[in-house]
Amino acid sequence: KLFRIGIHWGPFLSMGPHTISGHADYFGPIVNRAARVAAQCEPGQVCVGVPMGDGEEPPDPGPTVEVEVLGVKQLKGISIEMAIFSCRKKEEGEVETEESDTKEE
Repeated sequence: KLFRIGIHWGPFLSMGPHTISGHADYFGPIVNRAARVAAQCEPGQVCVGVPMGDGEEPPDPGPTVEVEVLGVKQLKGISIEMAIFSCRKKEEGEVETEESDTKEE
């Protein structure tokens, strides 16, 4: 597994075509934060960064995603601490449905 994926959300400063592929290329602090989050990942891992203390709630990943807290870290070049979460798709038997969560009376 060669990939490391860092996810962070927010507005980007600008977008333009990539010089080689022509696909969209994004620029700005939000892209830098995502790269710093990716640097916290192990190979094959997907991580999400959530800024601490900005009052924003992270989105609910839903029932098919397992989330593990890796810690709160001060990342290079970012003034606010970031909570780093590891995310992975749950295996077929691990997914809980609303039906299985309710008790039959």
